[in-house]
Amino acid sequence: MQTAEQLGRRVRETRGEARPEGAGAPPAPAQPAGAAAPARPSGPNAAAILLGLVCLVVAVLVILRETAHLSVNWAALGPGAVIAAGVLLLVIGVVGLARRER
Repeated sequence: MQTAEQLGRRVRETRGEARPEGAGAPPAPAQPAGAAAPARPSGPNAAAILLGLVCLVVAVLVILRETAHLSVNWAALGPGAVIAAGVLLLVIGVVGLARRER
């Protein structure tokens, strides 16, 4: 009958992870030569722009409701807002692709 330590050592050996007794954590995997970390994309973040615009529209609607007693018809404004957000994301995506081509 094998002990848990012997069984664990045997599993590591079959996986190719054998290391001498008392060794610490296994070494980190080596990166291939010439492989660099991927570059972060530059330019505007579409989600942040969209969130900022939505917050701005809500703030304007709240101010207008409080100062001018404006009543908003959400049944008409809701679908239009979703369509406008989609168009905005499309425009930002096209601009991003056009800038990447250069």
